[in-house]
Amino acid sequence: MIPTALNKSKERLRKARQAIDALPTCTSAEAFNDTWFDFLVASNGIYIQLRLATKENAKSRQWFGGKTQERKSDPLLQYLHQARNADEHGIEQTIRINPGSLRIGAATPGALGEVTISGNLSKEFTITNTSNMPITITTTAPTCHLVSVFDDRSGKTYDPPTAHLGTPIADQSPVGVATLALTYLSNLLDEADAFS
Repeated sequence: MIPTALNKSKERLRKARQAIDALPTCTSAEAFNDTWFDFLVASNGIYIQLRLATKENAKSRQWFGGKTQERKSDPLLQYLHQARNADEHGIEQTIRINPGSLRIGAATPGALGEVTISGNLSKEFTITNTSNMPITITTTAPTCHLVSVFDDRSGKTYDPPTAHLGTPIADQSPVGVATLALTYLSNLLDEADAFS
């Protein structure tokens, strides 16, 4: 292994981990998109640096060839690779964000449909009505979903992964998929260290 390239792959792993840690705290769709992109680029960078790290040793090169084949055959790893390509070189988003909502005064028997909202709506506000009837308030949290990505070169579409290394993926959210990938990539670098 070439130590400088191996160290760079570890830097990419650290950046991928930072992106995953930041995803749940993103406060806007733009921030989530940017952080997801950072994860895709960093995780792809691990493979780029490992290819460079293994080029001078036949045994490590053979090992990396096997890992490259695994990346092509595993739905999660292949999807992330294609999502990075689509995000980097295409025009479509690789995630879909459904914004949350707040519904006030839903038509419910015995509930008042008309309300007045006052105060600073970005912080704290008051809801009042004149008839002292209950007010129905329904909130829906925002959700993020992976979307199918298209590879211009092969003409193939890659759907969000449902399995990784032969096991179904329980949490198919971007954070869930990225977390599984991070575990795999961390183990990959542990294996690479064995060649050092």
